[in-house]
Amino acid sequence: MERMINALPFAFQEPRWFWAFAFVPILAAVIYYREKRSQGDFKMNLLPENLAAKSWGLFAFRILYLLLPIFLYSFLILALAQPYSWRKSLNKNQESTYGIDIMLAIDQSLSMQATDFYPNRIEVAKKVASDFIQSRKGDKIGLVFYSGQALLACYPTLDYGKLLQKLTEPIPYDLEPGTAIGVGLGTSLIPLRNKQIRSKVVILLTDGTNNTGDVSPMEAAQIAQGIGTRVYTIGVGTNGIARTPRMTASGVIYENIPVEIDELTLRNIAELTGGAYYRANDENTLRYIYQQIETLEKRKIPREHQHDYLPSSPEIFLVLALLCWILMWVFDQFIFISSSNA
Repeated sequence: MERMINALPFAFQEPRWFWAFAFVPILAAVIYYREKRSQGDFKMNLLPENLAAKSWGLFAFRILYLLLPIFLYSFLILALAQPYSWRKSLNKNQESTYGIDIMLAIDQSLSMQATDFYPNRIEVAKKVASDFIQSRKGDKIGLVFYSGQALLACYPTLDYGKLLQKLTEPIPYDLEPGTAIGVGLGTSLIPLRNKQIRSKVVILLTDGTNNTGDVSPMEAAQIAQGIGTRVYTIGVGTNGIARTPRMTASGVIYENIPVEIDELTLRNIAELTGGAYYRANDENTLRYIYQQIETLEKRKIPREHQHDYLPSSPEIFLVLALLCWILMWVFDQFIFISSSNA
């Protein structure tokens, strides 16, 4: 049943109503036994009296008549589940009630274990990103982790529970060492290539400079510009020295290392794509940056109507349910009559 629901061109705000489909077999059983115990044969009022009650045409009509209550019940459940259509929303002029598609690209390199943020940069980055995700309503958000290579951990989704799980769970395998900002940004653009997505944003966070990867940061920025994606870049790290892990032959050791962020490249990426560059020196600054990005995006998207939740569109299922009821009435009044009542 879940696979059938997912195949519909709708998403649903209240999928808990799908539990009501468990009663469909009971309804079918009641209809079956009621039909089995009915008295007399059934004929079509509009056809001659000598028409065989078991003709194929009459049999097909009778099966349809018996299935109509099940169809009506199913359409009402789908309407109660509050369906909505992304495709429908994308075709509305000057009305953005469905939010934006956001990709979070988070640097996962070894230097993100630096302790100038408590307990370290990566944990703070994940915590602030988690709070940002939980504050959203109607934005599809995806996630990319990158170091020397990139991992597309989650495509843009409204299932924030699934997204938060991907954000907090350990990476299933070790990424190559290094900082490939261009690869991280390029991977974040993969889910945003669809031209029908009206508003697309990447929030890219790093604490270093691009030192590996087949795609340079500016090449990735040009791709982002080409598909209409704004990139907001965030440089993470204190000014000066930070206690940072470094890989040696004997293992990982911590040393006081100067914080080096390629702010010029990050600023150029943001300017080219219509975004903005920010520097986060501590957790509070990072939180403020996410708030600023949210404010900027609200200004960029024209809205005639603002909704806290995605407006549902149950009309099609209500109309189908009404049609089923009308057909049931027509069958009762004009098509079938029991020979026991004739």
